[in-house]
Amino acid sequence: MPMIWALQNDPVFDLLPISIKEHAKTQQEKFLRDYRTVQEFLSDVGLDSANPVSQDDFLWAWVCCNSRCLYMELPEILEKKLEDNLTMVPFVDFINHAPEDHCFVSISPTKGFQVTSGPRPYSGGDQIFFSYGAHSDEFLLCEYGFMLPSRCNPWNSVDITPYVLALLRAEQSEFLKEHNYYGEYTVMSDQISFRTEIALATLQVKDLSKILAIISGMSEGGAYKKNTDLLIKKILNKILTTSKERVGKLRQCSESYNRSSLAIQAHHNINIICDDYIHH
Repeated sequence: MPMIWALQNDPVFDLLPISIKEHAKTQQEKFLRDYRTVQEFLSDVGLDSANPVSQDDFLWAWVCCNSRCLYMELPEILEKKLEDNLTMVPFVDFINHAPEDHCFVSISPTKGFQVTSGPRPYSGGDQIFFSYGAHSDEFLLCEYGFMLPSRCNPWNSVDITPYVLALLRAEQSEFLKEHNYYGEYTVMSDQISFRTEIALATLQVKDLSKILAIISGMSEGGAYKKNTDLLIKKILNKILTTSKERVGKLRQCSESYNRSSLAIQAHHNINIICDDYIHH
C-alpha cells in the first residue's frame, strides 16, 4: 500500500501518480493521528512503558482492520449506532474483489449474517467474489494494496484536479466553492465528469452567473465544449509526459521491484485513459 511506502521513505512513493500520493498522504495523516491517540491512552493508564506498542506493530494491526473490515447497514430493529455498522467477519474477509458481484452479503434479525452465491454454477475449489464498491484501481491500491488487470476496471479515471486548480483565478475558485464544485475533477476514456465540465466552463467566462444555467440544467454549455476539449487534451498530454518520465525512473528501482511494478501499472492505467480520450 502506498501509505506504507511513504512511512518507510521508499523512493518509489515519489514516483507515483499525484492522485495516489495525495490519497496515501491523507491515509498517513489518519494513521499517525490514530497512533498518537493510542499512545496517549496507554500513557494515561500507565501502560506505555511496561508494554509499548511500536509504530510498526500498530501499522500492521491498523492496515489489517482497515483493509478487512466490512461496512453494512444493520436493520433498524437492532437499534445500533452508525459505528456498529463496521465489523470484521472471519473467513468472509478472504473474499476478494471483482467489479461485479458474484455473491451477496445480507444480515437480518432472524437469519443473521449470510453470504449468498450469485446465479452461476460453482465447482469445488472455485473462488467466489463480491464487489467492494464502485472503486477505481487507484482507490483499490491505496486502500487494499492491489489493482485489477489492465482494462478490467470500468471505474478507472484520471484525476486532473491539481492541473485545473492551478488555472483558476481567486474569484473563480470562490465561485466553485460556493456552489460545491471545487475539486474532484476527473476524466474517463470518452467523457469528463460534470464537475470537470463546470470547472472548465468557469475558466472561460467573465460573468460567472452564466455558469449557473449549466449547473441548474437550463443550459448544456455547448458554447464552452470546444475550448473545454482543448484544455482537457492539453492537460492530459502534460500528464502523459510526466507519467512516461516517472515510469522510466521506476524501471531503474530494482530494490523495490514489486512496488515499482505496481507503480508502473498505476501509470499504465492513467496512460490508457489519456490516450483513449485524446484520440476518441
